[in-house]
Amino acid sequence: MKQEFYDKSYFEGRNSNYSPEYTKGPYLPYWKELLDVLLEFKKSGKLLEVGCAFGYFCHVASKHFDCTGMDVSEYAINQAKKRYPNLKFFIGDISKLSLKQKFDIITSFDSSEHVQKFDESLVNIKNLLKDDGIFIMQVPFRTPIYKIFGFLDKDPTHISIFTEEELLKKLKRHFKIIKTMYSSIYLYAINKRLYNLKFPNRLKPLSTNILIVAKKK
Repeated sequence: MKQEFYDKSYFEGRNSNYSPEYTKGPYLPYWKELLDVLLEFKKSGKLLEVGCAFGYFCHVASKHFDCTGMDVSEYAINQAKKRYPNLKFFIGDISKLSLKQKFDIITSFDSSEHVQKFDESLVNIKNLLKDDGIFIMQVPFRTPIYKIFGFLDKDPTHISIFTEEELLKKLKRHFKIIKTMYSSIYLYAINKRLYNLKFPNRLKPLSTNILIVAKKK
């Protein structure tokens, strides 16, 4: 999708897929839970967040890491800079990105499904990581429950959604999988505190999102 698609109306307003609470500030329990997962594997270092939107995760993680956020949306990056002027943010497309700098951690939370050139983005992420670098991503994926209720996903920018098998196969070309966890976006409709509730493996068919921790090969 083109950068122009991700303007103010994408993040705010009647037709936005973001909840009204998102623009008001970070829902800290959600981001802290993701940070806790990251801290299991890295305690410090340089972190790049792909698809940082308004910069909330960078803000929470900056207590432990030297954080940089990137997003294809000029509007989102301007919002991130306005909210957190002491942090680093830039406009960029991960499938085309080339930097001299290397990172200890790269994260992509609910953003890789928007990437048209998914395989190219994985190559770039690998190249941007240090030799012992960690990549953490959370994305929607195709499960039985997603096949039934997937029509509720009205976001036309969700163009790279795979089965778990397909997704892991792509990742294993470049990374060693360390950990997988499962959750459901539909629990958010019940209570937003449940959005990041992790399912045991036996309930995986009921999940809609997968979180993957991987190490650079």
